[in-house]
Amino acid sequence: MSRVEKIIWNNREIKINNKPILYANYHSLGIICLRDLLFECDNVASYECFKHKGLHTNFPTWTALRTYVPRVLMDMFDPTVLQDAQKSFDINSAKSKQFYALLSFKNAELPNMSNKLITDFDVEDTVDKMYLLPLNVASVTYVWSFQ
Repeated sequence: MSRVEKIIWNNREIKINNKPILYANYHSLGIICLRDLLFECDNVASYECFKHKGLHTNFPTWTALRTYVPRVLMDMFDPTVLQDAQKSFDINSAKSKQFYALLSFKNAELPNMSNKLITDFDVEDTVDKMYLLPLNVASVTYVWSFQ
């Protein structure tokens, strides 16, 4: 379950004084999942946002709730957000070509084992050719599955 879908209330991982929590006034305003706590904003901005929506609580209670969420839950991978340093796109309308471009943005690098091959067998000028050998002698679909 991703961070976005993780429910706050009665969660065994989110405890205050060693007890799972349930704040009915938070729940009634729609604060149900971790994304609803607005971790992308700072503590004051998120508190003010819900205060304007009608949340009747004090700032220390809001801060305690956000503080007691374990870091592990906040740092989980969010599968709905895919972006590279240069580009991001909507996963619902993206084509497979765009996914491939996002995942293969790095040029291929020689494996660490190539240094051992170079020192042991003195093949420095032919290392690139050795790694191209499967591509040259096998069918394309076999190479794709092998990689």
